[in-house]
Amino acid sequence: MRKIRIISIVLLVAFLLCGRSYAQQFVSIEESLRKNVEYLADPARLGRGAGSQGEKDAAKYLYNQLLEAGVTMLTGENGEDFSFAHKGDTIYSRNIIGVVEGINPALKDEYVVIAAHYDHLGTSVLKRDGADEVQIYYGADDNASGVATLIEIAKEVALQPHLFDRSILFALFGAEEYGMVGSWYFLNRS
Repeated sequence: MRKIRIISIVLLVAFLLCGRSYAQQFVSIEESLRKNVEYLADPARLGRGAGSQGEKDAAKYLYNQLLEAGVTMLTGENGEDFSFAHKGDTIYSRNIIGVVEGINPALKDEYVVIAAHYDHLGTSVLKRDGADEVQIYYGADDNASGVATLIEIAKEVALQPHLFDRSILFALFGAEEYGMVGSWYFLNRS
């Protein structure tokens, strides 16, 4: 799995560097990746647990990132919302979906999907010396880094749509940590 991730990162960097100053582009990408991971993994998001305010805040932020990148949004600012039952509770989550339309009239109705989940485990309460202590699962590697990479790819695709015959769909899924509910919803209900 690590080998696949390294190869993917190398290919992404190669793709993003085409036609630009390597040093300038690398610094810009690095700063943007860091900014997005830091926002998503910030303690204020409380681990982005499905249905939490932290997940809602992350969804709104990601919607705006895709919009600013020039992606045509297919969901509203609040995303494509869905709910599911878990241990007697109803949990509300959302997917964020946008597209860069392909240029070939015969192929633009075919889609290449680039996706990542933006939720994480949230929090849990542990007993430490008899007192409750909140444990935050920040989720920088699961999956804030993947989401940040998706945003960078979206920026480049939106800047160079003439390179793509097929439409490129960007999907950010909620509630992955509960059994990939967001991606299931996308595939079965969108």
